[in-house]
Amino acid sequence: MRWMKVVVFAVALLAGVSVSITGHYGAQLVHIEGVGPQGNYMEGNDEREH
Repeated sequence: MRWMKVVVFAVALLAGVSVSITGHYGAQLVHIEGVGPQGNYMEGNDEREH
């Protein structure tokens, strides 16, 4: 039963780290790189292509 607690803790820890890293990179894209939440400045979002 103890090994199951260790496995659950490890999975929860990895999930938390994954969410933290994703949030960090998302904030970097929005606040530093200037990519807007609607996809401004993303490749393929040019009006001339339509």
